[in-house]
Amino acid sequence: FVPFPEPLPLTGKVESYLDKCIDWFRKALKFFAKKDIGEYYERKIGADGVLRGKFIADSTAAQCALLVQLVSWVLLVEQGFDKFETNGVHDAWQEQAELLLKLIELTMTNLDKPTRQKVMCAITLDAHNRDVQERLVLEKVDSKDAFQWQSMLKCYWREEKDDASMEICDAIM
Repeated sequence: FVPFPEPLPLTGKVESYLDKCIDWFRKALKFFAKKDIGEYYERKIGADGVLRGKFIADSTAAQCALLVQLVSWVLLVEQGFDKFETNGVHDAWQEQAELLLKLIELTMTNLDKPTRQKVMCAITLDAHNRDVQERLVLEKVDSKDAFQWQSMLKCYWREEKDDASMEICDAIM
């Protein structure tokens, strides 16, 4: 369940109220996504697997923590492409594998069921991302313009729109 950042007044016809609920769900998710992305980069959580696990476990909205996880992964991979001459793609792959191991270690602690579920979702996402990176390394992909990377569904946080976007090839959602 994702709490609303502020109460929703129960006024008007049911049809109107349900439309308002949908709008407020969207506003709540955007509110928590903005909060989480800000916290993630402000506290430099991405570089520390233990902090990252705690961030995911403590997130108010699991969807937003997973979104932040995807945004940070895309950034990690693209920074690896920028450092291709110095083995950046391989190094980014190794960093992703280490972050995944820290999440796996977290599951070996005493977690309540909802927290364990959030962490397991994050592990699934990280394992997929690690495998994608492995394929990029094995195929010697050296540019974010390469089809192997362009064909991936990628998440970005767009500051100018103050919102997340999903991109694949030249399509933006």
